[in-house]
Amino acid sequence: MRTDRLIIGLLLCLCAVGSLSVVSSIALAASGDAAAGKSIYERHCVSCHGADGRGGSMARMLPVTPRNLADHSYMQTRSADQLFAIVKQGGAAQGLSNAMPGFAQQLTDEQIHATVAYLRTLSATSGAASPPSAAAPEAAPASAALRIARMRLSIWPEYDDPRVLILIRGEAAPASAFPTTITLPVPKNAELIGAGMISEQNTLLNHPHQLVPGDAHDTLELNLPVPRFFVEWYHDPYTTTDRKSEKQFTYSLRLPYPIDQFAVDIQQPYEATDFRTDPQAEQQSTGAQGGVFHQFSYSDLQPGQDVTFTITYVKTTDRPSVPKQQANAEASPPSSVWGNPTTLAFAILAGVTAIYASGAVLWRNYRQRHETAAATAPPPSVTATPAAASPHTANFCSSCGCKLQPNDAFCAGCGRSLQNG
Repeated sequence: MRTDRLIIGLLLCLCAVGSLSVVSSIALAASGDAAAGKSIYERHCVSCHGADGRGGSMARMLPVTPRNLADHSYMQTRSADQLFAIVKQGGAAQGLSNAMPGFAQQLTDEQIHATVAYLRTLSATSGAASPPSAAAPEAAPASAALRIARMRLSIWPEYDDPRVLILIRGEAAPASAFPTTITLPVPKNAELIGAGMISEQNTLLNHPHQLVPGDAHDTLELNLPVPRFFVEWYHDPYTTTDRKSEKQFTYSLRLPYPIDQFAVDIQQPYEATDFRTDPQAEQQSTGAQGGVFHQFSYSDLQPGQDVTFTITYVKTTDRPSVPKQQANAEASPPSSVWGNPTTLAFAILAGVTAIYASGAVLWRNYRQRHETAAATAPPPSVTATPAAASPHTANFCSSCGCKLQPNDAFCAGCGRSLQNG
């Protein structure tokens, strides 16, 4: 009899612990400490979303405008479970922009529930419609008064690819025209690999853009919240005969805006000889890894003007100047199922039920066999979830924006030493 009571007591304890977990999870899902959430919000969220939820100091520098948390009509469409998942796992967990990061590593579930409770207070006194200042800025049509204050065009044949790599870095003016849309010509069949804004920290951030097909060339329409921008693409201008050792191609850019200062650099492939440009370069410079750059400078260029370069050289190998960097495979975003406290509560309840059923079977077998010792089950094994691999992020020179290789001691574009940061 003593053994029977011991087993029954053990089963009751297991059920009580499971039930307590279910109740705790449901309670956390339904409530949160808004006062505690305010301090968490001010520490982690204000710079992007602002103290009142309408946008902070970093809002205009982000690739996607942060959500207006004071918008009562929008916030009413989001449940507490959805807001919890967004804060914990990031915007991608709910089909939104991945510019919104997750805070699973910084905040506990209880802190996230408190943050969600505080978010509700930001829109509690708002009207049904969002105030005009809170709306995400719409890109205005390109202005006829828009000009390019500074722009650099880099033409790098066979740099890390058999094609020609084109890099453009620029700053438009006036700053008061932004946000707006700028347009740039792109050769037909080019492979666009990046287009967007350059932040105040000289970080390249992809931003919404589209390629509009044309007859002679395609047109890139780039929505910009700030004046500084970048564009990168690969282009194959070579003909079949150019694939032999003697190679020649022509690159032409029709300027869409007036340009105050325009710089061009053409990098000679590392194993190329008899390298010539037409027109002839104004000066040459040698990078830290031995690359030779043929440089040009212009000022006060007018829209519609063509800037054309013909490049000729001899190269007997198909090997590019540098090996192309391989990006790590992006890890799939975590499932949003376990970010839902209600789903988690039901999962725990199912676990408790399974424990109870297993215990009943053990008890029945014990009674049938009249065993003197209770069977003990080994603890369930837990498979560790591997850490998500970080996607590769290219490095760029903070002075001129040129792409850097891992072992570079100097920037190949401007020659700046990289040893001191």
